[in-house]
Amino acid sequence: RMLDMGFEPQIRQIVEGHGMPMPGQGEKGRQTMMFSATFPKEIQDLALDFLDPTYLWIGVGRVGTASSNVDQRFADVSTTDDEGKFAQLIEKVKAQGQGKTLIFANAKATVDDLAWRLSDSRIRTSQIHGGLTQAARDRALNDFRNGRIGVLVATDVAARGLDLPGIDHVINYELPLNSEDYVHRIGRTGRIGNTGVATSFISGWEPALRDIVKAIKSQQSTEATPLPRWVEEQAMRNSGGSKSRFGGYGGRGGGGYRPGG
Repeated sequence: RMLDMGFEPQIRQIVEGHGMPMPGQGEKGRQTMMFSATFPKEIQDLALDFLDPTYLWIGVGRVGTASSNVDQRFADVSTTDDEGKFAQLIEKVKAQGQGKTLIFANAKATVDDLAWRLSDSRIRTSQIHGGLTQAARDRALNDFRNGRIGVLVATDVAARGLDLPGIDHVINYELPLNSEDYVHRIGRTGRIGNTGVATSFISGWEPALRDIVKAIKSQQSTEATPLPRWVEEQAMRNSGGSKSRFGGYGGRGGGGYRPGG
């Protein structure tokens, strides 16, 4: 992730300096291990600089695709105002019942606003983002893990690297800006053989929509339910600069799509 975020100079300084041994096997060699659900080609090429040429690659499933255990759903909110969009969020959270729901937004201010409004609607909610103190983040995560709250609103800080078991529903209140983050977000549910639901709100211009659809299609098996044609058409229009109105499989109200396996 740090390579992906542009921290190559800092990583290179640590790995190649400060008495760090060279990569290799044996007692004097440095052992380097990398783990990720997504591994873009450009980052793979960069990572080779830090690995021994005899490195071992272990892949589970297909890199860069979502688990087939996740039922991916989409809701069209492109013509809905803020209150209407929030009303749909309330509806989907309440439909989950007692399960755990993780909601993603792109900005810290949006996360704070959603957490406040959900709490004001008598839904036990907390939030996590980089603007909070470590103590506040730890408290929110522990409350979510222990079931003291049923909903956690977060930026992409919660999309990877955190142990959050038992999440039943992931909601993208705002789509991420790239398909890799989409895969990481919805991958917080449907883990370790369990099933889960991921619902994405689509509102107007979504620059990542085309790549997200491409990622979904790339994991389709021959037995899978095909992605509806109109979803692909809307993604193509969106990428070309037109606004997109795009809902879910079987209609624009949020039906599900499961890629199969």
